[in-house]
Amino acid sequence: MNGRGCIKNVGRRPAPICLVLLWAVLGFGDQDGLGTARLAGEVKDEAGQPLPGVKVGLMHLESNTFREVVTDGKGKWAILGLGTGAWKMTLTLEGYRPKIMETHVSQLGRNVTVQTVLRRARPKEPAFDADIELVERGNRLFEEKNAREALLLYREFLDKHPKRFQVHFNIGNCHKELGEYDQALVEYGLVLDKIRETNPEMIGDAMATKTLAAMGDVALKKGDPASARADFEKALAIYPKYANLPHTIGEIYFSYGMFGDAISYYSLATRIKPDWPEPWLKLGFSHLKMNEIENAAKYFGVYLERAPQASNADEIRKLLDSLGKNN
Repeated sequence: MNGRGCIKNVGRRPAPICLVLLWAVLGFGDQDGLGTARLAGEVKDEAGQPLPGVKVGLMHLESNTFREVVTDGKGKWAILGLGTGAWKMTLTLEGYRPKIMETHVSQLGRNVTVQTVLRRARPKEPAFDADIELVERGNRLFEEKNAREALLLYREFLDKHPKRFQVHFNIGNCHKELGEYDQALVEYGLVLDKIRETNPEMIGDAMATKTLAAMGDVALKKGDPASARADFEKALAIYPKYANLPHTIGEIYFSYGMFGDAISYYSLATRIKPDWPEPWLKLGFSHLKMNEIENAAKYFGVYLERAPQASNADEIRKLLDSLGKNN
């Protein structure tokens, strides 16, 4: 492995052309945040009355994919096509205090209906619904690969609400996307410094783990795999039972073609959360990329056992069949 994480398959026979073509047709790896899951919820006020017109924004924490919906006359909402993982939810309505929370979405079974209560804003409390919209617009721009414009909106929000230190993470992501790695590390450092003020060891802090993982990604982009691994291991140490974290780290290594490292972290995710299908699927693709056909088939099989009704189940079955014929 060289400094950029490239892997040479010495002594391995090349993957059959049909497998390479099938991989390209299926398009796996570019659908972060998308899936077949449905998430629904209901929003009420403090008296238990339904609240129509509440804006519900959902952002996938691993990919920054953003979705938005508005509650109906009964205060209910629903969104289809969500991917597996943690989603940040923002609920806003003029005259009420905004609410930010996290929820987990699964492709298997029915997700629990999200019940939420919004409290009225105090008369002297500054309403900042419009300012939260700045962040939501920034998220949409970032998702559309317009990091420079998103950066301006995040900065504008932070100027108005300097205590919302979490936005430094978004700003860091913009700098990372723009190749401004030193600036990105500065912003990530500000997030960690703020977290340490109340949690010196940062134990169990999801934002800290995400930030350290992002710093590891920056280290890989700078050609420093040793520093990247140190950041990833710090993240795992402070939140060892968060399966999304090693899966995310595996995705980072996979994107750099560092499939051996990706396998290590996908495997850790399966040990933490054995019933979660996604890391099994990515183990299959990682071994396939390394031309380890037998292992790839094994993990694709495990994936199908855990997600037999998944939207891509038929494609994986076809891929398994192709592997059997060419092995």
